[in-house]
Order: sequence, then C-alpha cells, then structure tokens
Amino acid sequence: MKSDHCTITHATMPQTAPQTTLTESFAAALARHLDDVDRLVVAFSGGVDSTVLLRLAVKQRLPLVALYCNHGEAFDTPSHAWEAHCRRVCAQLKVDFHALPLTLPLGNLENSARQARYQAFADFCRAGDLLLMAHHLDDQHETLLTKLARGAARHGLLIPESRTFGRARLLRPLLWRAKEELIAYARDEGLEWVEDPGNAQGMNKRARTRRELIPVLTGIWPEWASGWRASEQALADEARALAFFTRREIDALLDDKGLALERLTPYPPQVQIQMLLGWLWACGLQPPGHHNLAVPLLLEGRGTNTSLALRPVDDPRESAWLRLYQGRLWLHSLLPEPEVLDRHWDGCNSLALPGSRLECAQLPEGGVRVLLDGGDARVRLPARDHHTSLTKLMQQLGIPTWERALTPQIYHRDRLIAIGDAPVHKQARELGLTWRPGWRLTPS
Repeated sequence: MKSDHCTITHATMPQTAPQTTLTESFAAALARHLDDVDRLVVAFSGGVDSTVLLRLAVKQRLPLVALYCNHGEAFDTPSHAWEAHCRRVCAQLKVDFHALPLTLPLGNLENSARQARYQAFADFCRAGDLLLMAHHLDDQHETLLTKLARGAARHGLLIPESRTFGRARLLRPLLWRAKEELIAYARDEGLEWVEDPGNAQGMNKRARTRRELIPVLTGIWPEWASGWRASEQALADEARALAFFTRREIDALLDDKGLALERLTPYPPQVQIQMLLGWLWACGLQPPGHHNLAVPLLLEGRGTNTSLALRPVDDPRESAWLRLYQGRLWLHSLLPEPEVLDRHWDGCNSLALPGSRLECAQLPEGGVRVLLDGGDARVRLPARDHHTSLTKLMQQLGIPTWERALTPQIYHRDRLIAIGDAPVHKQARELGLTWRPGWRLTPS
C-alpha cells in the first residue's frame, strides 16, 4: 500500500566533519570542467547525496538549475511530497527549480526509471550545461562488485567521473568521497533531506548488495573500503592512460567513414580489441563485454553486413550500431526516416537533408538538382558509353546498404557529379561539394 508520508531528516547535533576537504574536493573537480560552461544543472532528488551536491553547487556562485524527476505512481514512494520538499529547498536557496514528470514504459521498472531520468535530463540540458550528479564512492564500490559479477571488461568496471552527455557534459564531482562524509557534511551544515526506504529495503541487486553483501565484507575486512578505493583509483588511472594511447592510435586510423580493417592488421589481436573498445568509449558508448563473440567476428571481417547493437553510457536503450561493410567498420546512431526528395538547390552554401547536411564552397551557375530515395535509377558516368544502375554504383563506391536511401544524388545539368560524399565527376571536387551525415559517430 502506498504511503503519503514524506520522511524528512533534519540535522540533529553538529559533528566534526571534513567540510573543508569536501568543499575543496568538489571545487577542484568542478574547476577541471568549467571551460565553456554557461550554467550548472544539478540532478536533485531531495536525498542526502543530492542535497549536499546542491549546497556545494550553490556556493560556487554560478548560474544554477535544479532538476527533480517525478516518477508519479510508478513506485511506492511519496514522489509528489518529495517534489514539494525539493521545491521548498530550492526556494530557500534561490535556485531555479524544474520538476520533470516521467512516463515509464513497461518492463524492468528500475531500468525504465533510470532510462526515463537520463532521457529527461538530456532533453532539458543544452550546449554549455554541466550536469552534476551525486554518485559517491559507495556507489562506485557497489558498481564494481556488480560489474565484476557480470564479467565486465576494464572499460565498464567503474562509474565514469565525467563524459559527454548529449549537447552537454556530465560530471560526478563527489565520486571519490564516501557516503559517511556526505552525511557528516549535511549534519554540520544543518541540511534537511528525504529518506527513501527503498534504498535499504529494496529487492533489486544493488539494494541487496548494499544490505547483505557489504556488511559481510566489512565483517571480514574492516578496512576493505579504503583498499578498494585505492584499487579503483588505480584502475581509473590505468584506464585513462590506456585511453590516451589507444585514442592516439585510433585517431590516426579513422576517417569520416569509420575504420578500414586493413589498417588494424599491423596490431596484435588484443591491441585491436582495445582500440575498438577505446573508439566506442570515446564516442560515448558502452563497449560490449569481452565475452561478446561479435567483436572478434567484426575485427576478422567475417560476413558482409554484420552488426552489433550498442547503447550510450548510462542509458539502457540500444541507440547505436557498429556495422561491417566491405572491410570497413561503421559506427552510427539511430538513422532518420528516409524521404523522397527532388530539389533544386541554388540559394545558399548549405542544404539541410534528413539527418544530414550538404555543403558546397561555390554552387555552379544554374544550381544543382538534389535527389533522395529515387529508386534504382539508371545513370551514365563520365567517360562511359553505357548506363549503370544506381544500386550497383553505390555498391562500387562503398556506400553501405543502410545509408543508400538517405544518400543524396547531386546532378548538374542532368549530369551526375556526386553521390553523398563520393564524387563521380571532377566537378564535385572543383565545387568543394561535401556531404555530412549526422548519424555517423565520431570521438568527442
């Protein structure tokens, strides 16, 4: 039965807390990411973690917004009472507050709620925003335990401290601080927060890990948390070092169409896998586990259209794909719906198309004709006496099957001069004609 009671915890007696250390740690983490930041956006649930995060963010005296996600009736929690509490706290702190109502899809409720929250944050945030989340060291410990049990590779073992997040950037400035430090800070500052009984009583794996497994570890190794922190920081440092070198190597091999497999052949198989995983990670995607059999198949170039569904970090939706076509790996997000288009273009140097943009340094006299999804037309190429099918020509040019309905054909005076970013006539190069598909993913 759902309870309408909203439990608010008040600070009782001031205690000695590492306030200065926590404040300095937060400010230092924030300072590393403030370039080109217009405002801070705090994910604010009203719990002790996000309450501490909000208070620390307020002290930075930067433009600030707090976001609360209201799950409505989905959980046995007083979501509306918590929203009222968060609104009241923000009013006291003079912080701009926004409540985001969530509609949860069917399926695993915990995953659905998480997906909906991240989607709501992504929809709200704009370029120049720094989204702050209150994950802390205890969350890191629980994540490591969970990921080890699932057989995750190095890239997926830890919660990332920062990453790109849609148009914005995400930062977890409290990630290396223990929960007890946050509680001590909240008590010392006299803060109020809500308590979610589900954190302690829930039956999901994370709640059970916190309730059942962590006490066993503490009973056997009382100092296990400090040891794990050292190991996690070492893992994070090693991951950054590995990412630095693999990123440098992979950047030298990538082009605007992805990665030609023949360019990987000088590297040992284990290094090829790390470079592939580093490429995915640099594009904001969660790399597949080391046990995923599709990875070696893709690297070996087996099949003609092998694909692997991927998802962004912290988002359970499958919204990106790694695909193999003609000895090349392509990485793309969700493709737009194709449209039938026949347009005369002569008014500007850039033409917007479904999910892509066509650019030209200087349009020729009389402009050009741009076609999309024109079917399997017959075209005649320069220096050839016979016609060939558009499908065959696209195959010869290496245009993958999933892009063909979205790839523009550009004609000048009834002469085909380019298909997408593949020139078929020297005039396309002379005009500086380029095509930029927005779905192709590149490292940030």
